[in-house]
Amino acid sequence: MEQQLELANRLKEEYYKQLKKTQMIVKECQQDADEARQAKENVVKYRKMQQNREDEKRALEASNRELRRKITEMEKKLADVTMLLEEERKNTENFQWQLERKNTRNRFLRRELDAAEEEASRERSKVRKLQREVEDLTEANEAFLRLTSMRM
Repeated sequence: MEQQLELANRLKEEYYKQLKKTQMIVKECQQDADEARQAKENVVKYRKMQQNREDEKRALEASNRELRRKITEMEKKLADVTMLLEEERKNTENFQWQLERKNTRNRFLRRELDAAEEEASRERSKVRKLQREVEDLTEANEAFLRLTSMRM
């Protein structure tokens, strides 16, 4: 019986050892399962983040395309405006040149007019002088005629 008791004790010890090993294995399996669940959650989070990044990337690419299109459009408008400004500058230079020509012509005509007015003024003075001389001569002639008619 002692042998049986010893055998039972050994079996009991073996059973407890196996139980401890099994419990450790179960605990390790639970830890592994927890780690696997955590890893799975991390993978899901990573995929979700990756999808969000992809969505953001697509949105940014679309925005960049739109901005490039607008830049191209604005560059065309800038080129058009620059061309118009250049034409306006040339027109302005042409108008300034024409204005300068007209001003030069006006100054020339003004000098000619001033000279003509001076000449006209001199001529009017001569006419007035001649009119006075004619009046004086007419008076002298009338006086002479009166004098001659009295003598006769």
